[in-house]
Amino acid sequence: MVVSWLLNSIDPSLSSAFIYANSAKELWNELVERFGQSNGPLLYKVQKEVEDLSEIPLCGCDKSCEAIKKTIELAQR
Repeated sequence: MVVSWLLNSIDPSLSSAFIYANSAKELWNELVERFGQSNGPLLYKVQKEVEDLSEIPLCGCDKSCEAIKKTIELAQR
């Protein structure tokens, strides 16, 4: 049942490469081996682009203002 669920969760153009898995563990290990590697530089670039698009609130209040707290939190990320 788990194997069927995993195979149905995969894009149909990719799932045919994994239909011969004998167990859910074997299928999962194959998926991790093929797609589990991360690309650090690409991940950093995407995160930076998301941060660049984040709304930065402007406020003239004191330091207890929620907008200032949010700005500081975004800068720390």
